[in-house]
Amino acid sequence: MAEPRLRTLQIRIGAFILAGLGVFLAIIYLLGAQARYFERKYDLVAEFSEVGGLIEGATVRLAGVQIGRVTDVALASEPGGKVKVTLTIARAFADRIRHRVAVRRAAAE
Repeated sequence: MAEPRLRTLQIRIGAFILAGLGVFLAIIYLLGAQARYFERKYDLVAEFSEVGGLIEGATVRLAGVQIGRVTDVALASEPGGKVKVTLTIARAFADRIRHRVAVRRAAAE
């Protein structure tokens, strides 16, 4: 008599754990999709004479839509050289990035 109750309890506990794991994975997926963690990406290196406070992790936007992040900001090796900025861009937007594009830094994020 105790064995069927134990089996039912084990099934309920297992179902609860699986449901919790499913909710956890759904939250990870939704947060990752919003931050574009699971998209294919490529690196783009741009050179600027002045970057005005640009930092790693800054959002890269195209027409107001987030398409990537700044992954590196490196000073030039010689004085007076340009600052190299590495941008990681979602591959889905690769066709919209041209050789010569206008870039501006937003006042606040």
